[in-house]
Amino acid sequence: MTRPLRVRVVAMPLVVVAMPSSLGWRTADGPTMIRPRLTTVGCWLTVVGMDLDTALLRTWCVLAEEQHTGRAAQRLQISQQAVSKRLARLEQQLGTVLFERDGRRLRPTRVGIELLPQAAELVADVDRLVTRARPEQRELRIDVLDQQLSIAGAAADHASRSRLSISLVTRGDTRTAREVLRSGYADLAFGRASSFTEGAPAPIALAGPVLEPIVLLVGDGHPLAGDDEVDFEALRGLRLWFPMTGAPREWRGLVEDLAERCGLLLDPVGSTMGLPRFFDRLAASDDRISLYGAGMAAPPPGLRTVAISRPVPVFCWLAGWPATSGDRVQRRLAEAVIGRARRAIAEPDPEDAWWPDADRQVVESLVPARSRFPG
Repeated sequence: MTRPLRVRVVAMPLVVVAMPSSLGWRTADGPTMIRPRLTTVGCWLTVVGMDLDTALLRTWCVLAEEQHTGRAAQRLQISQQAVSKRLARLEQQLGTVLFERDGRRLRPTRVGIELLPQAAELVADVDRLVTRARPEQRELRIDVLDQQLSIAGAAADHASRSRLSISLVTRGDTRTAREVLRSGYADLAFGRASSFTEGAPAPIALAGPVLEPIVLLVGDGHPLAGDDEVDFEALRGLRLWFPMTGAPREWRGLVEDLAERCGLLLDPVGSTMGLPRFFDRLAASDDRISLYGAGMAAPPPGLRTVAISRPVPVFCWLAGWPATSGDRVQRRLAEAVIGRARRAIAEPDPEDAWWPDADRQVVESLVPARSRFPG
């Protein structure tokens, strides 16, 4: 006569270890008898869980954000070969393909997109477990949307001077600020104001705003290259080149709104192929303009920025973090980075600025008008 199995659940993700016993299945509350299906050979059929390495799941999440093996390797501080091996091992264990190659990029498959949120939640759960077990080694993850943007520079500058352990991360071109906070991927996130209202509801505290002027970026051979500024209404009919593939989701929406509002002829086709390549292609053109954040690093030789006035278009930055009773550290961090960004950016008067209604409504809901834009 065969004996049932005792299954003990080990405290790590997706792990089930089976051991024979006459007591049945053991749970946290004691042994519980479960009757598995009887096979034709008279043995009990038991499903044994899969032991997934958290490092594999973390690699998956980073690859999904970067969609590039090299950039993922830099973030994980491992070799590209190690990244590829981890991905292959994970796909073999799961029995499915998570990415497909598109030129130099790795694009998530349909199955990969469907399963990714669960993987991100597992990684976040493990990070929270480690944090609670070793609070003295707490690392704060700040999502800065994209490493090239002005807020990333302000955050990096503050992190280099802080006694806290801070890691700067980016959420890629598909997820919103609300989504990364809800999943636990980041402790603090910066983004466009309206991005904190998109997605599933979650209790989020907000701070800001920072109104970063948006300027034109043109090559030295463009007719506008000699101007210090151009009127907002004078942009009508100009050809705006802003490749949307791979661009941050929050910038894409803002550019579309701006182009519609002032009559720019938007050319969104293609990818920047990296910022250096984007700069080279724009510098070689005498009939295309693009957009740039006034607080970003100065463009290389061959390109010039031209201010836009009457009104000044702005990217409205906010900081957000999970609203809990223990969020004082995130609040102080947010205020410090916002303060540093404001000192580096010449913000326009809100009444002289253009920004989408969706962003303005979020800011107006935060605080009374008289204290919304501190001097």
